[in-house]
Amino acid sequence: MAALKSNPTNANAVVGLAAIALKKSLDNASDTYNFVMSLSKAGPDPSIEPSSDVCAESYSDALFKLVDAVPALSSRALSDANTLVSAAITYADKCKQSFEGKASNSLGNRNDYLNQLCTVTLDITKLIS
Repeated sequence: MAALKSNPTNANAVVGLAAIALKKSLDNASDTYNFVMSLSKAGPDPSIEPSSDVCAESYSDALFKLVDAVPALSSRALSDANTLVSAAITYADKCKQSFEGKASNSLGNRNDYLNQLCTVTLDITKLIS
């Protein structure tokens, strides 16, 4: 840890890794939002309609948080970036809970993957915070 913090080049490399993980998180959240929207467009299904509405709103919120995390990370406002990324995890979890027992595992897997990507981002930023 001390070596990472003592050498600005190392710290920059770690921020770069966090930026890559954040970009992957953002891409996944965007893809999942589009997937949820496609569920809504597939036609009315009373068994999932309320859940798809919750997920669409949750993933929209998650996307905004991840987009806001990009400049926070770039400016090394790591606490802010971590708060925003953590909020994205919370929104994805809200979506997952709304669909439990209602949809295929593909949505649950997408939520889990976003959670993992965001957790990697948080773990990386903790190395330099």
